[in-house]
Amino acid sequence: MYHEYQNNPIETDILKLEINENSTFIIKKHSVFQERISNYKNCQLIPYNFYIPFFNNKIIKDCSGLHDDKINLSIKRTISKKTNLNGSYFYMDDAWCGNFHHWITDYIPKIMIFIKIKKELKNLKLIINKSFLKTEELFKLLDGVCETNDIVFLNEYQNTEYVIENLYITNPTSCHVLDPNPKYYLESYHREFHKYILDKFYDSDYEKSYDKIYISRFENSKNPAGTRKILNIIEVHKFYEHFNFKIINSEQLSIYDRINIFYRTKILCGEHGGGINHIYFMEPNTKCCIISYPNLMFNQQWIQYGIKYGINVFEINNCSTLMDDRYVFKHPIHENINFNIQSASKAWCLDLYEIEKLMNEHQIL
Repeated sequence: MYHEYQNNPIETDILKLEINENSTFIIKKHSVFQERISNYKNCQLIPYNFYIPFFNNKIIKDCSGLHDDKINLSIKRTISKKTNLNGSYFYMDDAWCGNFHHWITDYIPKIMIFIKIKKELKNLKLIINKSFLKTEELFKLLDGVCETNDIVFLNEYQNTEYVIENLYITNPTSCHVLDPNPKYYLESYHREFHKYILDKFYDSDYEKSYDKIYISRFENSKNPAGTRKILNIIEVHKFYEHFNFKIINSEQLSIYDRINIFYRTKILCGEHGGGINHIYFMEPNTKCCIISYPNLMFNQQWIQYGIKYGINVFEINNCSTLMDDRYVFKHPIHENINFNIQSASKAWCLDLYEIEKLMNEHQIL
C-alpha cells in the first residue's frame, strides 16, 4: 500500500531529479536518517481528512505524519473535479492539520528546505494546504522567494483531485511529539528560520516590549470543545499579573508580532502546549518555564533546543490536578497509564502555591 523512497534511484545532482519517473536527492546525511528531497512524476493528491499523495496507486510515505496508525482512509470523498498542474511543485504537506505546534516543529524545516532548493530549481512552485497559515502571512513570509501566483492552495474540504507533473516531497524533518528519541528533529533549521524572519520582520521601533510573558490558554479554556482546558484560568492570570507578567493570547498574533514580541522577552512561562514554541523566537540567555500536563509525555525538543542555543528551559511538574467528568481524577499518579487522546485532552487545575514554590527555586519570579 505504501511507496517507500528506498525504491527510488538516487541522484547526485538535484537538477536531474526529473529525469526519472521517481528519484531522490540526499540533501544531508545524519546519524540516524538521511535528509532528502524526492520527485514523483504524475503524482496524485487525493483529499481524505487531509490531502494524501499517491504515486502509481500507492501512498507516498515520505510525508510527515503518514504512519500506519495515523491514516484513516474511511473518509474518502467522491471526486467531483480533477485538476492537472503542469510543471514542478513542492508539497508542503499538512498531515497534522496546521495547529501552531506542528506549524513550528514540522513545517518550519520544510519552509527552509523549500527556500534552499528554490535557489537551484528556479521554476519550483508551492502547493500548500489552506489551513496551513493565513494567506497574507504566507505571502509575507515568502516574499522575494516565491511569487504569489506560484502558490496553489488546497482545500481539504473540497472534492478536488490534483495530478501534478513533478511533485517534490521532503522527508519528515521533525518528529511526533511523543517520540522520546526525535530522529528527525533539526534544531539548525529552527535557528535558520529565527534568523530568516528576524531579518525579514524585526522592527527596531516596535512599541511593545515585555520582559516577562505568560502564554495563556484562555481562548482554549473557554471553548467547550477545547482540549486541556485550565479550569482555574482566571486565578492563573491573577497569579502571573501579581508577578508582573504580561498575559498574551497568541492565537491571533502575526509573524511580525511574534518575532518582535518574543525576541525581546527575557522570561517565557506557560503550560505544555503550542504556545511554548515561541521559544524558537527567543534569544540566548533567556528563560522558559513549562508546566507539564499530567499524563502527557514532555516534549524533549524544547529542552534540547534550549541547551544548544543558550535558553534555560525548566520543566515544572507534579503541580496540577487532572480532572475527569466528575472532577475526581487526581495527579500525581503512581502507576503508569497508557497515553491516549482522551487522557491528553482532559481539563485540569493548577496548584499555584506549588508552582510559585518551584518557580522561585528556578528564579523565575
